[in-house]
Amino acid sequence: RKTPRKKAAAKAVKRVGKMLSIVNEVIGKITGYKIEEISLEDRFQEDLGIDSIKRVEIMAALRAKLPGSPEIRPEHLGALQTLRQIADHLAGGSSPRRDAPRV
Repeated sequence: RKTPRKKAAAKAVKRVGKMLSIVNEVIGKITGYKIEEISLEDRFQEDLGIDSIKRVEIMAALRAKLPGSPEIRPEHLGALQTLRQIADHLAGGSSPRRDAPRV
C-alpha cells in the first residue's frame, strides 16, 4: 500500500516528466532541434547554441503553454541553465539558483 509520501513522490515524478516533455517540444519547435537530439542536461548556450533572445522566446512560449506553472522571471534566466532545471522549476520542484562554478 502506498503511503501519502510515496503518492506525493509519484505525483511529482509524473509532473516533472510532463514538464520535460513540454520543454523538449517547445525547444524543438523554436530551434528546429529534433527531440532525440536534445538531452536533459544540455545547457542553452554552451550545448544548444541558444542566445539570450531565443531563450526569452522559449520562456514566453513555455509560459503561454503552461499558464498555471511557476513564472520564469528575467532574473531566473541566468540560474536556469539546463532543460532539466527548467522542467524542475516549472513543475514547482526547485527554486532557481546558480550552481557552483565549473573548474
